[in-house]
Amino acid sequence: MRRLLAFLGIVAALVGLAALATWWVDPDGRFYSRSALAAADAASPPCLVSDELVGTQGWLSFKLDVVRRRQPETVVLGTSRVLEIGARPGERAFANAGMPGFGTPSLVPMLRRLHAEAPGLKTVYIGADLFWFNHSWLDDVSFGSGPYGTVGYLLGKQNVRDSLRDLARSAGSYGRRFTTGTIGDRCLLDRRGAVLAGRRNAWEVDGSFRYERELLPASARPVPDDYTRDLVQFAGPYYTDWASIDARRLRELRAALRLARSYGWNVVGFTAPYSSRYVQRLATAPQTAQRWREFGAILPTVFEQAGYTYLDLRDVRDVPCGEVDFVDDGWHPSRACAARVRDRLDAAARAQR
Repeated sequence: MRRLLAFLGIVAALVGLAALATWWVDPDGRFYSRSALAAADAASPPCLVSDELVGTQGWLSFKLDVVRRRQPETVVLGTSRVLEIGARPGERAFANAGMPGFGTPSLVPMLRRLHAEAPGLKTVYIGADLFWFNHSWLDDVSFGSGPYGTVGYLLGKQNVRDSLRDLARSAGSYGRRFTTGTIGDRCLLDRRGAVLAGRRNAWEVDGSFRYERELLPASARPVPDDYTRDLVQFAGPYYTDWASIDARRLRELRAALRLARSYGWNVVGFTAPYSSRYVQRLATAPQTAQRWREFGAILPTVFEQAGYTYLDLRDVRDVPCGEVDFVDDGWHPSRACAARVRDRLDAAARAQR
C-alpha cells in the first residue's frame, strides 16, 4: 500500500510540475499576466505589448487590466474595426476596450465589468457593426470558462513539451515571462524566448492596436484580401446565411443602452468606416443590400429611443478620411482615420451632454 501511495505521489508531483511549467511558459498565450502591461506602462515613453504575449485567450483580461490601470473617463467598445481608436498624446482618461469578435452578447457583461472596474467612467462609445445583426455570426468573447479546457491545455503533450524545452533553453531567466526588444523605433515586450525579428502586431498601453504593417511599413507582409473572401465569395463568417436583422441581437443592444442609462453614462453609438469599394458592394450585393438599408434606418432609432446619439460613419468619405486610410484593403481604418473618428465621437459626446 505504501509503495502504491508513493507511486501515486510521484505521478501527482510530475503532473503538477508539468502543469506548472505550461502555466508559466504559456506557449499559446492562454494565461494573461499583468506584469507585461505594468512594465510597458512604466517605460518612458511607454512600450508596446506584443499580441503574442497577450494571446487571443487573454484579450478580455488585458482590456480589463488597461481599464483598471488607467481609470478612464471615456471608453470605446467594438470589434477589431475600432481597435485603432486611441488616446491622444499624454491622455490617461481614455481606454480602448474593444476586442476582435466583440458583439451584442458581450455588451451587457462588459458594461457591468466597466462599471465595477472604473467608477469614474462617464462616456462610452459603442462601435456597432453591420454583421452584429446576422444571427449566424457568433460573438467570440467569453466572460467565463470551465475548468476542463484549462486542464487540457496545461497537460497537453505538445504544450508540456514546448514549455519544458523553452525552460531548458532559458536557464537562468525564469523570473520574467517576457523579454524586451524593439519594433521600428518603439520598444516591444514580447514572449520570453521569442525571436524579436520585429514582425509583431502589438497593443498600446491604452488598449488600442498597432499592426506590424504600420510599425514597419517598409517590410510589412502583403495586405490580406478580405474583400474577396467576405464580399465576393461570401466565404467569411460575417454575411452568410442572413435573411433579416436579428431581433435578439437588437434586444441585446437595447438592454445594454438601458443599463448604460442606469449608470448615468453618456453614450455615443457609431459604425466605423469602410472604403467606398466596401460600401458599394455591401449596398448592392444580394446577400447584404437589404440588410445594409435596414441597418442604416434602425440603428439611429435604437440609440435615439435610449436618449443617445448615433453617428453613421460607414462611408469613409463621411468621416472624412481618404480611400487609402486603412491598414488593409478597406476593412480596418488606419490610425490616422481612427483619430478623425475619435474627433467626431468627442464632438457628439460634448453636444449630447
